[in-house]
Amino acid sequence: MTPKRTMTEEKPRAILCIGPNPAFQTTLYFEHFKVGQVNRARNKTTSIGGKGQNFVLATEQYGFQDKVTLLQILGGSTGQALETSLRERGFHLVNVYSEKTTRSCTTVLDDESGNMTEMIEPSERLNDDEVQHFEEVGKCLLRNGSDELLGIALCGTYPPGVTGESFANILSAKPKESIFLLDAYKDVTKILDTGKVDVMKINREELNTLIESHHGSSLDSNDVPSNARKFFELYQVGNLAITDGPEKAYLFSNNHREYHTFEIPTLSSILSNDLTKPLQINPLGAGDTCSAVFLCEYTKSKDVVASFQHGLAAASASCLVLHQTAQFDIEVMKLMLKSIKVQKSSF
Repeated sequence: MTPKRTMTEEKPRAILCIGPNPAFQTTLYFEHFKVGQVNRARNKTTSIGGKGQNFVLATEQYGFQDKVTLLQILGGSTGQALETSLRERGFHLVNVYSEKTTRSCTTVLDDESGNMTEMIEPSERLNDDEVQHFEEVGKCLLRNGSDELLGIALCGTYPPGVTGESFANILSAKPKESIFLLDAYKDVTKILDTGKVDVMKINREELNTLIESHHGSSLDSNDVPSNARKFFELYQVGNLAITDGPEKAYLFSNNHREYHTFEIPTLSSILSNDLTKPLQINPLGAGDTCSAVFLCEYTKSKDVVASFQHGLAAASASCLVLHQTAQFDIEVMKLMLKSIKVQKSSF
């Protein structure tokens, strides 16, 4: 892929997803994976990877594809393969091209245990010119979107050379009424300090890591309301959405003394699965699916609680699709949505 300047006259659609660290995804399937031994896969698939890329795949599944633009950084043969695949599926892309090759990632799925192991290749460092150009394109998209840009999502890690300050600079052009969802936790302090984050979506472990980096001491990971209060003491963020895989999820609002707990049923109970056999699942991309459906619903309904519930239901349903990330059965999602128990509490 030959690096070139991206035209910045592009106008984003209603939702702009910034996915700075895409990946060419390979998934290997084993009947029984044994650590430290030679393992022969029974099957192999390749697909689109990266949190932002999974986000837009989920919007396609949810019927919002024509409302979404993806801003990403691509390079090399893997970047070309990703661009071709995304364009063939009809996504609106704004690409910043790099001399560095887009990373590859490998997922290992074990049939016997149902476990997933993810191996992530390091990304190469972008040079200063590439980073500056990425910032310029991002700011232009936000300015060009103006009042028609309803939602913005920043998803995942950054390639080396890109920093939280890069995104804080991009956010300087954020339209006032756009909802900004942050689905990242590394090097996000300067982004959070802008005061422009409407929703911070993070898992429980990431939240603890983020707060501990400021307090310098360990937290009680089970006291989620206390940790949410500590977060709001540090940052002016509108809403804090906390996930924990298949366990309870939480939603806290900065301006209220109440929060919501979401109790998620097991997929086996929803599907009436044979409990003598482990249910085969692939949770890769589930969190990205949650973010996508959450933001799509929120820009439409402005109901943050119901929107998060929709996102959690879609995330659970996506775990049943083994061969692709961020894909889910709408009917399974609807079953999950009806079965998630939501409770309001004070903190």
